[in-house]
Amino acid sequence: MDSTPTFQKVYISDVNNISGQTKKRKIWVPNEPMKEIHYEILNWFKKQEIILPSAAGGLPGNSPKRNLMRHKRQTKSSHKPFYPRYWFMTDISNAYGNVKLDLLIEATREYFIEIIEEEMIEQFFLRYCMSEDGGLVVGAPLSPLLFNIYCEKKIDESLRKYCDMHSITYSRYLDDLTFSSEFPIGRKKRKKLLNIVREGEFQINIKKTHLGDLHKKAIEINGIGLRKTSSSYVIFTPRHYLSHIRGLLNLVLKEKTNISPQIIHGKMGLFLSVSKGRKLNRTEQKVLELYQEFKTKIK
Repeated sequence: MDSTPTFQKVYISDVNNISGQTKKRKIWVPNEPMKEIHYEILNWFKKQEIILPSAAGGLPGNSPKRNLMRHKRQTKSSHKPFYPRYWFMTDISNAYGNVKLDLLIEATREYFIEIIEEEMIEQFFLRYCMSEDGGLVVGAPLSPLLFNIYCEKKIDESLRKYCDMHSITYSRYLDDLTFSSEFPIGRKKRKKLLNIVREGEFQINIKKTHLGDLHKKAIEINGIGLRKTSSSYVIFTPRHYLSHIRGLLNLVLKEKTNISPQIIHGKMGLFLSVSKGRKLNRTEQKVLELYQEFKTKIK
């Protein structure tokens, strides 16, 4: 077995949650020596007191549902929980690919100088963390943490400062940015928020940038639906997502696709986190039955 830490380039089938279309996506799979290096660094970081107030993804214990819960509030009078009416969502395009080496070193130096000689930090990143295409390696165990630290320095601090001044709640699930407020998030505010992201040398995915008004219709954040009723708020799995998972499971069970089991588990993880603790409807029950059949099949 080769003891040299390396990444292997692999193309996987990535299924769009909304359209259901499949496209090839390139990731880098670390061999065991490379994994050992990454997990050793990760375990060291777990012992440090790193504060990342806006990061809601890529960290232990985080999930799309917990990201949504960050926007939950309580009334001052009755302490009754509620969600803000107005929402603004956007997305960083090619997130890992936009990470600049010099800026990554600047953002993480205070941590890495404790375990790596300062003059060796750049070589460490080039050897173990940066892609030959530029940016962080997609698929590397350390990449989500590095990206979160990078974003904290490049955009999160500035976004929080602006949001605090305008009664806006902000959270970031890796490359998905969510803003909510009890007051309309107007054009000038939205422009300022997007400019802060661009000033951090990131590109905005305009196609995934949109507004939501919870009093008019349900909204969707990171694959989770949120609906306001006359007396409460309901978190649910959107119908299109259920149909997508059901169709995907049927294809896999009929051996008409070679999609990785990890993709299925990931998509079901989102569904299970949302449906936990409540009665399932007929469609949800069918999806769960198909998933149980899938798990039995791959044993």
